[in-house]
Amino acid sequence: GGGDEATAPTKRAPGPLQPNPRTLEEIEECLSDLLFCNDSEKGLGIVDGRDSGVPALDQVEWAVVASHSLAAFVATLDMPLLRAVTLRMVADVRLWMSQLFRWPGASLYLHRDAGEGLARVCRQALHARFSWLVSDGYFAFQAHQPVLYFAACYKSGLRHYLCSQLGLPTACARVVPYGTDSRMNVEALKQLVEGDLERGFTPTVLVASAGQPWTGLWDPLVELQELCRQHKIWLHVEGPALASLFLEQSTPKEASPSEVPWDSAILPLGDWFGVRGLPYVTLFGTSCAPADARAAGLDAFSVHGSVECLPLWVALQALGEQGAVARVRHCFALTELLVERLQQVSCIKILGCGSAEARSASPGLHIPVANAFPVVTFQYVWRGSETAGDAPEGENPAYLNDLNSWLGQMLCRDLPRVPLDLLELKQHGVCLCFCPIENAQASYTTMEDLDALHSALLKQLFVINATVRQKRKFRACLTDHVQLEYVGLKGWAGLGGVRYLPDTASRHDVNRLNAELVAKLKHTDSAFSLGKAEDGSCCVRLGMVTDDLDVEELVGLVLSAGQELEESSKALETMSELVKQGIEEASRELQQENKEKQEGILRHVPLVGSLFGWWAAKESVRGRTFNISSGVVESTENIYKYHMQVQAEEPRLEAKPEATLQQEPQVVQ
Repeated sequence: GGGDEATAPTKRAPGPLQPNPRTLEEIEECLSDLLFCNDSEKGLGIVDGRDSGVPALDQVEWAVVASHSLAAFVATLDMPLLRAVTLRMVADVRLWMSQLFRWPGASLYLHRDAGEGLARVCRQALHARFSWLVSDGYFAFQAHQPVLYFAACYKSGLRHYLCSQLGLPTACARVVPYGTDSRMNVEALKQLVEGDLERGFTPTVLVASAGQPWTGLWDPLVELQELCRQHKIWLHVEGPALASLFLEQSTPKEASPSEVPWDSAILPLGDWFGVRGLPYVTLFGTSCAPADARAAGLDAFSVHGSVECLPLWVALQALGEQGAVARVRHCFALTELLVERLQQVSCIKILGCGSAEARSASPGLHIPVANAFPVVTFQYVWRGSETAGDAPEGENPAYLNDLNSWLGQMLCRDLPRVPLDLLELKQHGVCLCFCPIENAQASYTTMEDLDALHSALLKQLFVINATVRQKRKFRACLTDHVQLEYVGLKGWAGLGGVRYLPDTASRHDVNRLNAELVAKLKHTDSAFSLGKAEDGSCCVRLGMVTDDLDVEELVGLVLSAGQELEESSKALETMSELVKQGIEEASRELQQENKEKQEGILRHVPLVGSLFGWWAAKESVRGRTFNISSGVVESTENIYKYHMQVQAEEPRLEAKPEATLQQEPQVVQ
């Protein structure tokens, strides 16, 4: 009832702490209410437990979840025992990560925030270049301002975050543009560094990409390493392609620390292994001085930081070396399979992994790297087969973007277990991106899912190609009818819009008529919908179609429905005009009768007026009625006298009409 509705919102509203302690069961019930609420409003958690987004955990994830509780318990141990336990765990994880990542002697730092590791690495690089930073603080930058260089694939938010964390102005951040091969332009970087040196700046950090978001390509790290060593710049790398280093475990060669072409790297192991709850791992080389690492907060042997190592320590043991490598290999196998399937489709263009440019662009590392790419980016392109003007709509970049957006939405709707992202690239437009190393493990994507993706893709491409072909016929058919006008709809992948134009009508009447036309056509087919042009005018919107659609019949249906509505509108306008004229005529007659029956001045004289009223009684002014069917103005005398309505064609009950009535002659039988 009303009481429950009134108290339901207050159950989740913040309130004072209850005076009496609660039991663990009560607290668990309260937490369950936050996660699984059955109320109509979403509140703080998931709306319905049956359709909840609470993930299903595998055996490894259950172990990691339990390890978080165990870490809280370990933190309560006595300090000597706690230090001994954490030192052992950190040493184990450091050794395991060095072996898996093929970086012997690397140190590690664990953190929960993605940007925290990079901020501490940059702070360590500042301490290394400005040894007096500890004593002078920000005064150390007055003579030589530090400069940070970023690959163009990193967003501006990361640059602003780092400058804020380091206390540097945003002008210290430089963006290195791409080259013709969609990788960092080394020559442009050299010009930036030389220009900054001439202005008295100090190049400090370079953040490169190991697998760009849409191509999966490495930046030319060997050339960047030479440039960074020449100018004492700290080289930091991030990207999903770093996971390919896990795939070369069978190679007997082990890289020496000098062969690793970067100084630090961040590994999102939780995404790569598909294990939730794992921290980010920042690995950095032995070139980092211990004092600089402690000053930057990279000291992994602090007690509180070491406790964070327990979930990763548990996860690596639960997976084992083979299990960890198998999960990463599965992600790269998904990309290889998708590339193989996409290469069989002629109207799909592969932009990232699998393209000839991508496979020829090697990172050029001295350490072995698997010939695998973590990202597949592709898009639909029109392949005209008949003539150069076969389907000009299919070559329109804006319309191609609409088609690719529609394709991505349909595939994501039909295949939720295949994580696809829509990207809009300046040089290519809207594309579909598949990066399984980031989220395929969490989505439990399998090889069978990619086979289903291939089948669904062929099905949707059949509709897209048919729509592109039919759109040309549709526009050609509209040119044969002057009452129909094609309307281009921005962001619409279907046939487009059509506007019915009556003979003579204002813009408001055209919008009203087309809105009524959509409502009328919806009774025939629900595929019709109301569209809005860029100028705000209404039109009939048509969606995706197949080849078996008769375009001429479709256009004829719209035309005939529009003509019917126009004729009915004209009939209503004629009737309304007729009613208006009848009302005006009745008003004139009533005014004329009132004028003729004006009373003289003698009727206002006492006694004399009564005598005139008895001798010459005043006739009342009769009302008027308008017969809609005949359009005739009639007197209301018969209605009031006989309490009935008399049709115009019926005979009058009186011998002849009143002399005072000014009405149309009627036939008397």
